[in-house]
Amino acid sequence: MWSVGGYTRTGPEGITEIEAPEFLAAIGVPAEWRGDADWWSGWTVGTVRAGVRVVARNNGLTEAALIEWAVREADREARVEEGKVMKLERLLDHLSERIAGAEQLARGQNALPAPDAANRVMRYEAHLNKQLTQTLHQLERLQALRSGNPPAPPVALDVTVETGN
Repeated sequence: MWSVGGYTRTGPEGITEIEAPEFLAAIGVPAEWRGDADWWSGWTVGTVRAGVRVVARNNGLTEAALIEWAVREADREARVEEGKVMKLERLLDHLSERIAGAEQLARGQNALPAPDAANRVMRYEAHLNKQLTQTLHQLERLQALRSGNPPAPPVALDVTVETGN
């Protein structure tokens, strides 16, 4: 109805004002609802068709020609809005990719320590590994002594070499 109400021979410039009390009276809207017809519960197909007849008559058209124009206009508006949606979807995809890339970069930067810290951690880990191995071998020898078995000669020899660093 809004598209139909905006018809003129040159386009939607509003010759017939569908919110005007005269128009609403002509299509059968009760007087008490003409100030706020959107909330009137009496809208029917017949009321809308009466509005189409009034607009068509006021513009020297047939109802069919006016409805055809309204459908074309609605299709045109739908294509415009669909184009806007597609543009926004492309923008959303682009922004999502940028955010995902930034998140991945941030995760990657926080996942590993700085190179100098990583070297310190690796040296500390190697030192702890050596101490753990020596302690394990010493424990095996002590357990053998406590069980009354003389400890066997070491199968593994723990050697620590320190450089002058």
